[in-house]
Amino acid sequence: MKKLILSALVISTLIACNEANFKKNEQEKGFTINVELSGVKDSTYLFLNNPNLGILDSAMVINEKFQFDGKLEKEPVGLFINTSSNETTDFILKYILIGNENVTIKSSKKDFQYTTNVKGSKYHDIENKKNQLLKDLNQEFDILITKLKNINEIDPVKIDSIYNHLMTKLNKIDSIKKVKTLQFIKNNPKTYTSINELYYLKDEISREELKKLFQNFPKDIQESENGININTILNTKLVNIGDTYVDFTAKDIEGNEITFSDLKSKKYTLIDFSTAYCGPCVQSVPELKEIAENYKDNLEIVTFSGDENEKYMKAAHKRDNFPWKTLWDGKGHNSETIIAYQVKGFPTFCLIDEEGKIVDQWFGYGKGSLKKKMNTYFK
Repeated sequence: MKKLILSALVISTLIACNEANFKKNEQEKGFTINVELSGVKDSTYLFLNNPNLGILDSAMVINEKFQFDGKLEKEPVGLFINTSSNETTDFILKYILIGNENVTIKSSKKDFQYTTNVKGSKYHDIENKKNQLLKDLNQEFDILITKLKNINEIDPVKIDSIYNHLMTKLNKIDSIKKVKTLQFIKNNPKTYTSINELYYLKDEISREELKKLFQNFPKDIQESENGININTILNTKLVNIGDTYVDFTAKDIEGNEITFSDLKSKKYTLIDFSTAYCGPCVQSVPELKEIAENYKDNLEIVTFSGDENEKYMKAAHKRDNFPWKTLWDGKGHNSETIIAYQVKGFPTFCLIDEEGKIVDQWFGYGKGSLKKKMNTYFK
């Protein structure tokens, strides 16, 4: 009997050790992505990247094939396969959601963006399901976008009517996609694809609906990157015109922590929410400097950078040479400050009066628009 117990203990120990070694090997294992892409030229360079992680790998096409390798610290991660952004006429793009897995993709260059022939990833399997659901709508949407880009080639007399026709069709497709995507999220609440899609729709649905859908996800999905982002949105107080401003703390260009209320004096304050490479943001700089000088007795300006990358923020500050403070928290669109002030795009301007009340907020920039706004308040 003792021998049987001892043997059982030895076997249990061996099994436990083997399971531990298996888990360790799984954690140490990286990913491999093998792609067969017909119609793409040899010597074409492609990149594997993530907006937050940067470029993870690059590869050159040989005989219509290429391969990426690497290791992800967390799983899963959304990755883009693309050519250089300089390839304006021959641009290639594909989104995949994978972990440290062996993935294969077989497609033609023409269908690469929409293909569901991605195999070997348990995470991308559900992405394939979503892509199949929306494939026809996405292709039709992209065809209409191409027509819209080329609208200047049309007879000028017909431009307005054709533009309105295209926009009507685009809005209709967008509405159908939204309905289908929301139904997909409801039907697949235990997937990373659904939490990502819910995050992308966060500005298009009410907070109540966002909260209701979010609560359907299991804890591990809620604690994913976009799950945390949604939770931040749900727990951040939103301010509107007429409300007292929300205080916040961020870093200045030297890395010092600055609290906004310490900068706020008994003047009007214009918060300029911008990013480094936003065209209208860059165009607004001369006029911002002009109103800062013209209304210096009544107005102060603070720029809040929506960039995640600190290098971009610092490069923009150096390029624009602002005489006022630039603040930054490195969280991009997921910044509690950007969420609180309901910034949906850049540039967004928020005007706060001497008493700390938000008196105006608007999105976008056109030449003369800032001076026109300031003339309303400082005659």
